[in-house]
Amino acid sequence: MNLVLCFALSLNIYMFVQWSASLRGRP
Repeated sequence: MNLVLCFALSLNIYMFVQWSASLRGRP
């Protein structure tokens, strides 16, 4: 798997988790 693609995918998942957590009112 391409390293850049893997990094972008994990970063995308991380951002999504942070965004959903902020929607739930968590720090």
